[in-house]
Amino acid sequence: MMKKITFLLTLITISLGFAQQQTYLIDFEDGNVGSDASLWTSFNSNPPSEVVTNPQANGVNTDATTKVLKIVTPPLAAPGGGCAAGLETDNGTIGTWDLDSGVPSNTSLSMMVHKSTVGRIGMQLINSTGGLVVGFTDGATIPVTVANEWQLITFNFSIDASNVSKLVIFTDWTCDQGATRATESILHIDNITWGGDKVLDPVIPGPPVASFVDDFESGLGDYGVGGDGGTLTSIANPDQTAPNTSANVAQLSGINTNLYTHIEKTVADGFDLSSGDRGFSIMVRGSSTVPVKFKLEGGAVVDLDLTYTDVGNWQKLVYDVSGNTSTNNTKLVVFFDIENNTTVPGGDFQFDNIEMGALASLGTDDLKLESFKAFPNPTQDSWTIKTKNEIINTIKVYDVLGKNVLTTSPNDSEANISGKQLKTGLYFATILTQQGQQTLRLVKQ
Repeated sequence: MMKKITFLLTLITISLGFAQQQTYLIDFEDGNVGSDASLWTSFNSNPPSEVVTNPQANGVNTDATTKVLKIVTPPLAAPGGGCAAGLETDNGTIGTWDLDSGVPSNTSLSMMVHKSTVGRIGMQLINSTGGLVVGFTDGATIPVTVANEWQLITFNFSIDASNVSKLVIFTDWTCDQGATRATESILHIDNITWGGDKVLDPVIPGPPVASFVDDFESGLGDYGVGGDGGTLTSIANPDQTAPNTSANVAQLSGINTNLYTHIEKTVADGFDLSSGDRGFSIMVRGSSTVPVKFKLEGGAVVDLDLTYTDVGNWQKLVYDVSGNTSTNNTKLVVFFDIENNTTVPGGDFQFDNIEMGALASLGTDDLKLESFKAFPNPTQDSWTIKTKNEIINTIKVYDVLGKNVLTTSPNDSEANISGKQLKTGLYFATILTQQGQQTLRLVKQ
């Protein structure tokens, strides 16, 4: 998993006779007035990185209290070791700027480095569309010939470029030298500085979203249609009975207009699944029994399927994403009847109350409660979960804090849940079948 760390960016505006020219400084100090927090992302061997106090005050960096960036690059023989290991800023988080080869301050980038091994450090500058602006062909690798001493290195280049928005640092470049690294290489960096013609201020991402409820009472919000088809509108709820008595809902007309017609919502800062207990739910109402596919995209794809069965009535579908702990998925996608092709007549489906939260708190879907039995309940030992005719795929038991304390996959219409290892108290069993998902209350005495 790519690791991200917080750093502080100070932008010092100077007057050089050129419009918007700035000297940019990344010094990794805490609490600087006016500094902007941003993120670094490691790659290749994903070297772990963190901001620490200067471990060795010497050379060009004699301040023992200053904050610096530490990156540990593993040996190439180690799992995941890479000759191009390094880290990079996220696009736009250090600002966006132009380079003018006629301006002296725009033709170099300097940084203080302290390296535990001799080797080479590489640098790239990338523009906002992902294009390489400054790379190795521009002399952007520099040898470090003295270990364990702070040195100032400068990358020189002479390029005219627009919308530069990302800095990449290769912490121990060996790809063109036999790709060897016998031991780990620890690199500390401080005071990265360069000049440029400012285009945009830094864009700092906020924290990922851990919970939300979209009820469509005031319109469609940030939902749209994807897959080149269908019409999304806000309408009055045509069936204001339980379980959905809200006044307004959303409607997707023509669910089979094109093969991949769907609704979608994008969250720039991503969905936070890191707690390992998240779920999503959606109220659905339509004119036929259809599969409802739920996906999270923009990172490692989450893809789940449930079936809408209560034709003409509202049904709540609950999707279990507790097995995923990512924070970088940025798009929510829902397909209605994805299995049918475009020759099947399109229909109108209403949906409402799309919610993200702790799985145990999302409640039950519209499966009939009497079709599930848990007995004895309360119990001092174990529970038996029995259905009339549904195959139980998975049962997950949560405590009142939303922690998953037990998981079983019976693949049968009857299952036994042992409570011997559970403390006395209230629990919630989330039962997943092909027809949907339901939560039962369990009491351990």
